[in-house]
Parts: sequence; structure tokens; C-alpha cells
Amino acid sequence: MSVKVERLSVVVGERLVFSDLSYSFAKNELTAVVGPSGSGKTTLLEVIAGLRRPQCGSILINDETVNPDACVWVPQGANALGSRSVLDNVMIAPLSDGVEVEEAILVSRRVLELVGLQNRDQEQAKHLSGGELQRLAFARALASSRAVILADEPTANLDAKNTDSVISLLQALKTKRTMIVATHDITLIEAVDRVLFMRFDQENRG
Repeated sequence: MSVKVERLSVVVGERLVFSDLSYSFAKNELTAVVGPSGSGKTTLLEVIAGLRRPQCGSILINDETVNPDACVWVPQGANALGSRSVLDNVMIAPLSDGVEVEEAILVSRRVLELVGLQNRDQEQAKHLSGGELQRLAFARALASSRAVILADEPTANLDAKNTDSVISLLQALKTKRTMIVATHDITLIEAVDRVLFMRFDQENRG
């Protein structure tokens, strides 16, 4: 799905985060939203996800008014249920979509294979490394029926090896979903298809 933001303005508290922002995120591409802290990277993702309302402007997904159910959010850091199995953590997504348990298991096993965690499915999530937890988060996103994946700093706090692993995963997954990531990571930025630069001077048009 394509995602288009048109003349978007957002105020948080009394601070104007960005204004008159227009940009088109293409289907099946990996786009990085970059810029200094406070420039509105995460805020933009929150608006697209429907987690925050803009003061003005519009968000269109496939040229239709945004439906939050079209987007899935991958937050920064580990958000797994540590005492539950890897499989249980992934199944949360399809079960939340109303999928029957048997089908949810099949879907979850399929995406765990895509992210390389198929042999860890019965382990408690708390035993996974940081890089594996990030892959688990993307597996859960893929197990949902939502076509747009929004990820906030997906390589933050990862070492070089795990960063490379997550980047390879993102590049492989973009053929299945439209992916937008907020990041400071130069290694990730160099690997994406397109970059949206967020600036305090509001020169945010693309």
C-alpha cells in the first residue's frame, strides 16, 4: 500500500513539531525518516499509525482516508512477553485480528520461518538476544493482516552483527509490506530505498 501525507501539521503541548509536511511513501519500499532528535520522526509515525491526531492535513493509504487498521506499530526496544513462548508472542497479532487459533498457529510459524526464529518457537522470549527480540517484533507485525509496518529505531541498542541482521530482514520484508522506519542509524539509512529528512526549519516536502 502507498502512504501519502499531505500538508500535515502537528503540535505537541505548545510546541509545533512540524508543519505543512507532504510526502509519498511508495508501496513495497523501505523508507527511512531521519533527522535530529525532536524533529518529529517518531511523531510522524504515530500520526500515520493513528496514535496521534494532527492539527491539520491528511493521511491517505492507497488514496483513501487513513484507517489505523492498515498499520502496525513496531516500537523501539523489546516489547515481548518474556515469560511466554516465541510462538505465543507472534500469535498475539493474528488472534487480535480475529483469526481462529489453528490458523493463527500456521500463520505464526510461517512468519517465524521468514525471520529465522522457527527453531526457537517454544522458548520463552526472555531467552532471546536483542537482535532476536527485534526479529520477533517484526514477525508479530508480519503475522498481522496490516499492510504498512511502522518501526521506531529498529536497530537502536544493537551491536553491528545484529544491526546487519535486522537490516537484511527489513530489505527482505519490504516485498511483502510497505515499511517506514524512524532512525538515526547511518548503516540502516544507507540500506533503504528512500529517505525523508525531517528538519527543524520545516523544509519537509517530498
